[in-house]
Amino acid sequence: MTARPIYRDFLHTPMPMRDRLGRWSWQVCDGPLHLLGDGAAHTRRGAMHARDAFAATCRTPEQALLEDLAVVCGRLHDAGIDVSAEVDERGRVCVRPECPCSDADHRRVLLAFCRVVGPVRWEVAAQC
Repeated sequence: MTARPIYRDFLHTPMPMRDRLGRWSWQVCDGPLHLLGDGAAHTRRGAMHARDAFAATCRTPEQALLEDLAVVCGRLHDAGIDVSAEVDERGRVCVRPECPCSDADHRRVLLAFCRVVGPVRWEVAAQC
């Protein structure tokens, strides 16, 4: 849903390296192998600031999933369908309607979540 980078192993932020006079390059990696972002600045301090600012935007897969679920719940709420979504202990996404849904709303909710996470578990509808 968002374009923020996701890291799986650990966020690695090596010290900026001087390329030439007035140019310092920085990198943010996912562990030792995968480059998430890089750039350059005029000073070492500027490169460290840019590196740290980029690293602050990175997120874990768990954070990404929870943010994406919140976005889908918000869109459905704006459309008049109140649902809540959470991840259970087995890692499955469980969707719970706050009020009874029609068949069309049920399909719309499941389709909205399947676009983000794939399989979704529908829990028993609550009584209003």
